[in-house]
Amino acid sequence: MELEIYDISHLYNTYRHIEDGTLSQNDHFHLDYAMGIEGGMPSTPRMLMYVAEEGKRLFPMPIGRHWNFQDEYPMITMAMILGADSVRVGLEDNIYISHGELAKSNAQLVEKAVRIAAS
Repeated sequence: MELEIYDISHLYNTYRHIEDGTLSQNDHFHLDYAMGIEGGMPSTPRMLMYVAEEGKRLFPMPIGRHWNFQDEYPMITMAMILGADSVRVGLEDNIYISHGELAKSNAQLVEKAVRIAAS
């Protein structure tokens, strides 16, 4: 089950649904942290570290094993360092290949993420 987490409260609400039986502890969750969206979590290193750790604490392996992150490349790099199973790139989420330079294609964005992951 994919859960898009726009705010830290979404993790706690999901956990409450497990406690009240609405969701099963046997469900496998893929947590998709969407940050930097108006009204949601700020896209900062501190918030990413916090939400990633809370996700791991509330949904330990294997339930919460998989998580990913979408945002600009400095934060995507940090997500990789913190152990994200995947990152989300593409023109839907990020139109810049580098500061102030528009990406020419999705392929260009994917290639950059692959280079970062291989580093």
